[in-house]
Amino acid sequence: MPADIKNLSFELEHELDAMSVNLLTLQDTEVLLSQLLDDMDKAVYLGEEKAYYPENHRTVRVLWNLIRHTLSDLNLQVEELDKIAASIRQQALNQVDTQIESRNAV
Repeated sequence: MPADIKNLSFELEHELDAMSVNLLTLQDTEVLLSQLLDDMDKAVYLGEEKAYYPENHRTVRVLWNLIRHTLSDLNLQVEELDKIAASIRQQALNQVDTQIESRNAV
């Protein structure tokens, strides 16, 4: 049973690392969206919205796809973490039950 917990802990660590990378991607995307908003506000202030539309449209499209894929990955990682956590809980409960049974047998 300890080998199973060891493997689960490695899987857990892997999923947490992957989530950290995706969170960094979302944070970077937030910064880029903020910068885009500033640029768009500046263009509106200067009356140059039409000149910046194609560039801003492309940036928004890329950022939207990045967010969509990153959130999809995060959702899958959370599901995997839930499975790992459930397995760890079940193994811990099994171990406690085994210890109780061995004490009662004595």
